[in-house]
Amino acid sequence: VAICSAALVSAMVADVVEESELNTGRRSEGVFFAARSFIDKSVSGLGIMLSALLIAWIGRPGEGDPAQRAEMIERLGAGYAIGAVLLYSIAIACYGRYRIDRAGHAANLSKLAARGSAAG
Repeated sequence: VAICSAALVSAMVADVVEESELNTGRRSEGVFFAARSFIDKSVSGLGIMLSALLIAWIGRPGEGDPAQRAEMIERLGAGYAIGAVLLYSIAIACYGRYRIDRAGHAANLSKLAARGSAAG
């Protein structure tokens, strides 16, 4: 899933670069891909922080008596399930705002080609 979504996001960013060029008259792929890289790093850092908070909330597995380990495992499962549903919901909402379809992409390419031949 991660490989597919990474490829999809890269293609989406490239489409957004073309749309931005139509709106601004400048190519800014460096800015868009740098922003994507920054977001990737921020999400990784946030994931590490949230994992640490989850472990702090459930307690470390080596601590406490064995009777409490079942409760720790339940809390870990609940925290993971809630976090996964929340984060996937946010991702789906963000993907839902993406409005460039195949026809729009083709139209953007045609406009850019026409603009390029007029300038050249």
